[in-house]
Amino acid sequence: MDELPVITPEFIEQHKRITSDHAVLSIWLDSYNDIFSDFDSRPFSGRALSDDFINEAKKIAKEKSEGVITLKLLIPANLRKEAEENSIVKNLQAHFLKSSVHIKTELNRAKRKGFLLTFFGLILMVAANYLVNIEQKTFLLNAVRIVIEPASWYFVWTGLDMLFSSSKSQQHERDFNLLMAHAEIIFVAI
Repeated sequence: MDELPVITPEFIEQHKRITSDHAVLSIWLDSYNDIFSDFDSRPFSGRALSDDFINEAKKIAKEKSEGVITLKLLIPANLRKEAEENSIVKNLQAHFLKSSVHIKTELNRAKRKGFLLTFFGLILMVAANYLVNIEQKTFLLNAVRIVIEPASWYFVWTGLDMLFSSSKSQQHERDFNLLMAHAEIIFVAI
């Protein structure tokens, strides 16, 4: 069974200083390995982050969506290696920054695609309207109109969905990664 941490006056003073300036996200760690993927054997400076760690950080960060935060990683004092902590902090910040840049690229790509689909759908709508207003209607013109009318609506609605609805969840993901990339990350011995 894990022992409870000893709360010293220094620990309380440090916690008061941090909480008065920033929102604090605290995560308990059994070891540094809790931050990283179990399948990655590289050194801490290059290891991939654990999905469990990222998910836990997301759950805790939901309450704080803007401003500056402090990510406080609580680790048993006997396992703490301050020399490795700087590389871990750099790895964490680099991961979150890289993820936010990747998501921003995906958002821009989705918006471009949404705009193009909407524009193409509107062009098809104009073409369908033109075909309706032609005086000499043939079987071929009617068949083309019947095909492009639903296609035009599909392209317009899909494009608008990509422009407005689909990007919302990605925007939240990007905001989380930016928040974490600029977070103050500290290790505290417990």
